[in-house]
Order: sequence, then C-alpha cells, then structure tokens
Amino acid sequence: MKQEKTAMETLLTRRSVRAFTPEPVGGEEVRAILRAGMYAPSAHNQRTWEIITITSRRTLDMLAPMSKWWKMLYEAPLCIACCGRAPAGHPEFEDFLVQNSVAATENMLLAIDALGLGGVWLGIRENAGYYGRIKEILELPSDVRLVSLIAAGHIREPLPARAQPQERFEEQKWHKEVW
Repeated sequence: MKQEKTAMETLLTRRSVRAFTPEPVGGEEVRAILRAGMYAPSAHNQRTWEIITITSRRTLDMLAPMSKWWKMLYEAPLCIACCGRAPAGHPEFEDFLVQNSVAATENMLLAIDALGLGGVWLGIRENAGYYGRIKEILELPSDVRLVSLIAAGHIREPLPARAQPQERFEEQKWHKEVW
C-alpha cells in the first residue's frame, strides 16, 4: 500500500500533469475526487457547484481543440467540468458562483494528487469563442455557468525537473496590516 501524503505535503507538492496513460480512472477514485470538491467552502454554505464527469472519448476529442492549451484532453481518460448554479429563487448567490466553483476545483485537484493521479486545471473564459459551444456539447441549462475543466488520469511519465516541487514562498508578496 502506498504511503499517503500529509495535507501540507499535498498542498506544497501538487503539480499540473498533462500526460496521461489511457487507463481509466476508477469509479471509487472519481467519487472520492468529487466528494473532495463538494467539501469545499462556499459562500453562505450554498454549495452552488454542479459537476459533470466526462469520459466519452468522442466528447473529450471534441473539447481538446477548442483551446490551444487543452491538447492533453486527447489522451486524458477523464475531464471534470465544474459549473455554478444559483439556488432557485436566490439570484443574489450568482455573485458567488465562480468563487464557490473555484474552491471545489482546487479541492478536486488536491484529491487527484493525493490519490496518486495527475490533473491539470483548464481555464475557462466566458468571452472566449468556445464557451457557447462547450455549453452546447455538455447540454448545460442557460442558468448554469461553466467555471473550470480539469483533465485527469494516471500519470504517463515522471514530471520534468522544472515541474518538481520547489520553494514558491515569496516574502516580498507578504504585506502586513496594510499594503
């Protein structure tokens, strides 16, 4: 049995992985990843995220060319779409959809790493030409906002040296009391 990382080790050593084997991610692993996402903090505990798992090779291959940064979807066995939706009758929570979904996305990325898998956050821009097409492909209702995608799977090869854990704490970016 592999030794599990501590929470701090996971936080400080997680890296973006863009090369995957074709091996599917197991159902229990997917459930654990989504569970971690759904344990994220959210404004007023509204948990406004909605999550779609995508494993269809056809769909993944349709998403991959939409951004020059998403080519890994051609080989990733799993893509997770994190969306936001305000509770019915509470449009005031729309202001928190992105923050809530981003917290869920980060939790899922950390869970992916903790499970010994690899993942990478694929940024979404609402003003990008692909946004409407992705909403169509994923059949998202009009009141659902797509916030992020995660490509995930079993790591194909060791991370290059430049991606290995290194010190990232920047003292000059720490402001005390005021700027």
